[in-house]
Amino acid sequence: MKYKGPAPKSGKHYKLVDRIAFLILERHYSPYAVVQQLESEGLWPAGLTICEKTLYNWIEAGDIPGVTRENLPRKGKLKRSSGGRAKRKHSRVEFASRSIENRPKEVLGRLEAGHWEGDTVYSTLRGSRQCLLTLVERSTRMEIIIKLPDRTARSVKGAFDRLERQLGGRLFRRIFLSVTFDNGSEFSDVGGLEQSSQTKGRRTTLYFAHPYCSSERGTNENHNGIIRRFLPKGTYFAFIKTKMVKEVQDWMNTYPRRILGGSTPLQEFRKAFNLTDHYIRLLEAC
Repeated sequence: MKYKGPAPKSGKHYKLVDRIAFLILERHYSPYAVVQQLESEGLWPAGLTICEKTLYNWIEAGDIPGVTRENLPRKGKLKRSSGGRAKRKHSRVEFASRSIENRPKEVLGRLEAGHWEGDTVYSTLRGSRQCLLTLVERSTRMEIIIKLPDRTARSVKGAFDRLERQLGGRLFRRIFLSVTFDNGSEFSDVGGLEQSSQTKGRRTTLYFAHPYCSSERGTNENHNGIIRRFLPKGTYFAFIKTKMVKEVQDWMNTYPRRILGGSTPLQEFRKAFNLTDHYIRLLEAC
């Protein structure tokens, strides 16, 4: 039975309230994720289980010390819609020939795991060269973040080559069935990205969203927004250690998701590909 009354004030619930504050302030969890995490940890006091709406009420009432709506992801703001704007033509012939319009329908429907969306996250500070290559699996929401020395086609290809060497060609082909990018010049080496660095065969298939249609890579855009919570715009990536990047990646992959029924991307990804801890560690270390 869920508790729907006012926030408990007695000392015996201090541990629960303190844990809620920690998850929101230190782990940047949403109320939904907090409830899922408390459930998995078995931290509910006897006779007390709250729902997401009740937790929102507690926060609004100021009953979680130090926590306000300003501390919540997006601060309660809604995502903007694309508004049905006309789609622009692709900037390159290679991109047009692999337009998202040609992507199989099962990819759009997230009917199988192995189809990814990708982009780069970078700083507009003058002279800033280093950036992040971000890849998210559309079905499980598994995230891979790789620090690059610059936003060039050569560096992106190098990252793909390292991924393939780390996982092995066979597993790479099984995990990376396709990748959908935007029209950035860093993804212009289409043949180099699709071609295996270990064999003469193809390792993946690329598709390209229409220019200025970020909604066509909505999962990737949403994940990049999450990354910006930890590494806001203006971050000079030369000063960001790989360890920090991997901590952000780990947070994203172990975060309970409403769209996954309270499961985490890592749990769903492991299940989808039947991977052992060994191969998960190889992937996370890339």
